Amino acid sequence: MKIDKNSIKSSNKVNKTITIRPLTVKEAGFFIEIMNNYYDRKKNSEYFKWQYFSYPKSLYYGAFDKDKYLGGFGIQLQKLKYHDRKITIGKGLDIIIHPNFQKKGIGTLLTFAFEKWAKKNNADALIVLSNNNGRKFLSKKNYQNHMINQMEKKLKNNINKVNLQQFHSKIRQNKLFYFIKDKKWYTWRFIQNPEYKYRQIDLSNKLKVYVKLFKDPKTQESFGDIVDVGHAKNISLLKKAYVEAENYFKEKSVLSVTTWAFSNTRNYEILRRMGYVEMAKQRFLCVKVLNHEYNKLYNFGLWNLMQSDSEVY
Repeated sequence: MKIDKNSIKSSNKVNKTITIRPLTVKEAGFFIEIMNNYYDRKKNSEYFKWQYFSYPKSLYYGAFDKDKYLGGFGIQLQKLKYHDRKITIGKGLDIIIHPNFQKKGIGTLLTFAFEKWAKKNNADALIVLSNNNGRKFLSKKNYQNHMINQMEKKLKNNINKVNLQQFHSKIRQNKLFYFIKDKKWYTWRFIQNPEYKYRQIDLSNKLKVYVKLFKDPKTQESFGDIVDVGHAKNISLLKKAYVEAENYFKEKSVLSVTTWAFSNTRNYEILRRMGYVEMAKQRFLCVKVLNHEYNKLYNFGLWNLMQSDSEVY
């Protein structure tokens, strides 16, 4: 996939001196300074290099007023699968603007540049996995959105036994949109990731589960994320994936575990039956279709995303 690296000059009336261009590896400091000083998520140059200068092909665009850095956004091309079709998606990542320049039209310029880049690279649609503030902003830019169910379960110490019989059943599953993830992607995402260490749980030749263990720096209490469970068609195998992830966390004395599930999916139904509840913390899938042949992407009942599809986990 070829990504256009040409600078994008602003034609917006807000400020005609603003230029939006790709950052180089050596300019990671612009990104890191804003992220670490004004946002909860702390980043370093290793993260910046891994996310935007390795696989998959990505770029980070920055907005400059002459030599002054105002903010930026990451962009990434990925393929989405639906039935036998492959849809090209432009994904927005790490969208951050310096607090001194918020509500001054910079976000509008960045989203304009994002869409222009995507069209040049034959993207069929744009998506952003956003918090509520981002959702409100993007809805004004003709993005449609749907809340992602963040699920949580408080764990007990007893190890689960896999009861497959109750899941041989009536949980229906339509054809869903999901990102294509090959071996190279899994290596990049979970093995080469400089921020987190993941545990791989092998269930079969076709299904691997990835989980993340972390400690609260203040309380030293342990928590866990079920980051990716693949796309198993066999419902019993999918159930087993969640059970084995829970068992791993229980052995590590984890207090609670979280994961994502869309309410239309088998994943959601299984998690509800296993005792997971929806969290108050909200994340949103924001979508803007560029190729109207794929307007079905606005049918949020056909999406199935996981934590691994977000840069946050």
